[in-house]
Amino acid sequence: MRGPRTDRDLAEMVNQLDTQLNLLEEYAHKAFVDRRDEVLPEVAGKLRILLVRSQKNVPLLFEVAKRLSVVPKVVIDGPPIRRPPGESVAGDELTLDEFFDLQAMTIRTSAGLITMTKRELIRAWCEQLGGVHEDWAVDEALVNAIRAPIRLGGMQPTSMELRNSVRTTLHHGRRLVELARKGDGE
Repeated sequence: MRGPRTDRDLAEMVNQLDTQLNLLEEYAHKAFVDRRDEVLPEVAGKLRILLVRSQKNVPLLFEVAKRLSVVPKVVIDGPPIRRPPGESVAGDELTLDEFFDLQAMTIRTSAGLITMTKRELIRAWCEQLGGVHEDWAVDEALVNAIRAPIRLGGMQPTSMELRNSVRTTLHHGRRLVELARKGDGE
C-alpha cells in the first residue's frame, strides 16, 4: 500500500531515537558482554536504522541532529602517525557522518583486497546476515572478515568495529536526546 506520507514531528522522532538507542544498548550488552555472537546482526540492524543512508532509509540519528540544527563531531584518537594525504589522523575533527565513512577494514578475497567503510560493514552485516535480511549468498569480503582467525583482546576485529560504532552512536545519540528534551522543557 502506497499513499500520502506524513512527516513525524521532532518530539516523536526524539522518542523513537531514545527507543532505538535503548534497544541498541540492550543488544550490544548481549553481544559484547554476554558474548552472544548470534545477536551481532541485530546490533548492526539498529546501527543501520540510526546511521545508514539508502534509497529507502533516512538515518534517524542524523535526521534528529538536522532538525535540531546540530552537527555531531568526532575527534579521531589514537597514536599520532603519518598517513597519506587526505586520510584522517589522530587529532582531526570530523562530523559523525564523515566518521562512519572511514575505513573499517581491508580483507583479501578471491578478487583481491576489498576495503569496507564502517557504514558499509554495518549495512552488509545486517542486510546479509540476519539483522534486517538474511541472504543465502553473502559477500566474500564479509564472510572472510567475520571468519578471520584473528583475535584482539579476545574479540574478532569486525565485532570490535561494531562495538566501537555502538559506543560512538550511543554517546552522540544520548546527547541529541538530552538536547532535544531540554529544549522541550523536560
